Amino acid sequence: MNPNSAKLQEIWADFIENLSKNKNEVHGLTERKLRERGKLLENESTLERLVFEVERHNAIAGAQYRKGLPMTGFETRLVKYSYEPQGGAVFEIGHYVIDRTINPLSEVIEWGLTFDVKVSFDETTGNYSVHDFDNTLRFTASSLEEAEGRIREAITNLNWGVQLKDEFSPGPKLDAMLEKIVTRGCETAVMKLRDAWGMMSASRPCGVVTSPPTGLTKTPLT
Repeated sequence: MNPNSAKLQEIWADFIENLSKNKNEVHGLTERKLRERGKLLENESTLERLVFEVERHNAIAGAQYRKGLPMTGFETRLVKYSYEPQGGAVFEIGHYVIDRTINPLSEVIEWGLTFDVKVSFDETTGNYSVHDFDNTLRFTASSLEEAEGRIREAITNLNWGVQLKDEFSPGPKLDAMLEKIVTRGCETAVMKLRDAWGMMSASRPCGVVTSPPTGLTKTPLT
């Protein structure tokens, strides 16, 4: 046990308190992170230089990240820092990775935030035109049922899981994750197709018959 344990803990507490008061982040460290994930390493500390470690999460190279959404892939690291009370300097002095995590659904969740569908009726052909807003997906269909089949096929054939394919070798585990992504993507696309179909039908003149919007119960996303 460090003979200066009580004093070290006092300095450590003051350091955390100052982060709270000043609202300043040093190396991305905050009062909350230090209280929840930080640990003073007394055996490596002196009164002139505290040494502590914090659990941090960083996106894996190439992984996508948007604030408020889960990372598509991240690694958990224990990062070691030193703190010099005299001048207030904080230095990162090392780290090691303790875990790597791939979130297979975060990619399709982010995609679903921007994906949208528009449906229009062609009086000449009697068919419906379906496309997304950036026109990467476009087709015609004679009914909602056909449109759902076409949009499921299109979503299934998108290039999903690029990050996953970099991280995992071909096999059952990768196949299972890709299947979850495709299923979620199809659910999202069909839900938005049904919404757009309903809006299009509601805006058509009275007396114009459209195909019955069967199976309009939305599948809740979890």
